[in-house]
Amino acid sequence: MQHAWVLRVFSRIAPGFAPGRALHRLALDCAARGDAAGAESAFASAVASYRRVWDVEGLARLRVHESMVRARSAGDRGQEAEMLLGIVRGLNKLDRLESLESPFEMRDARAVLSDWLALSEGAIADVPQGERESTAA
Repeated sequence: MQHAWVLRVFSRIAPGFAPGRALHRLALDCAARGDAAGAESAFASAVASYRRVWDVEGLARLRVHESMVRARSAGDRGQEAEMLLGIVRGLNKLDRLESLESPFEMRDARAVLSDWLALSEGAIADVPQGERESTAA
C-alpha cells in the first residue's frame, strides 16, 4: 500500500476526515504485516470516519476485523479460541467482508472466516477439548 504513510499521517492529524474504507484497509495492511499497534490505531481512525458518515455496515465489518486482529495478537491460544464465538456472531450479520490479504477485496464473509480459521487451526487445536466446548456454549 504505497499511500499508507499518507493515510497514517492524515489519520493522526485529522481523524474522522480520512475515508473510513481507506483507513480500514490501512488497518488490514498493518495487521497483515504483523503491526498490531498500527492496526489498532488505523481501526480507531476508521471508526471515527465510519461514524461521521453513518456507515453502519462498514463499521460492522471493521469490528469483525478488529476482533480477528485482537484475537490473533493476544498471543494466548486459549484466549484466541474464546474470542472466536464473538467473531462468529459478528460475522453472521454480514454477507460480505474484506479479505485479510492484500488487496483486501470483498468476499463472502464465511469464506474469509474459513481462511482465518485455517490460519488459526493450530491455535484452536491446542485448546483442550473441554475448554473448546465451554467456549462454544
